[in-house]
Amino acid sequence: MHRKNAAILLFALLLLTACDPLDPGPTPTPAPPQVGFSVTLRDVQPLGEMPIELRVSNMGTIPLPADTFRATFELRTKDGELRASGTALLPPLAASTGEERTVIGWDGVLDAGEYELLWGAPELGSTLVEFEIVAENGRLRLGPEVHRRGPVYPRPDAPAGS
Repeated sequence: MHRKNAAILLFALLLLTACDPLDPGPTPTPAPPQVGFSVTLRDVQPLGEMPIELRVSNMGTIPLPADTFRATFELRTKDGELRASGTALLPPLAASTGEERTVIGWDGVLDAGEYELLWGAPELGSTLVEFEIVAENGRLRLGPEVHRRGPVYPRPDAPAGS
């Protein structure tokens, strides 16, 4: 009888040590903030400047802390020639408010032609905008534009070191 009680006690102890209620187990990795990157293109101004606004919004349930993520933009011709680039720390954004904030404002002169603008952060995603500057009646104007959001940053076809 003592052997049976000892075996039951040993089995109970094994169960308790295997399922330690004080051990919470591995800590789940928090999900990264869900940040939307957007680009606002304005029409070409009379002196040829092309105003561009690079914006962010928090689309998730986790606040975006200040000065934690670095975002970068690259403006290139369709042939890959770099025309402008920049980097900025993202501002703090409350969770799921729909608030959109301008992080970088860029004004520069662009010739007629096709362009790509990539705006994003490696940990958070990006937006790629393909657009055209059209020469028409002696003036330049903004032509067709296509916006694509995605998780890829930088461009998968970008040359190393660009």
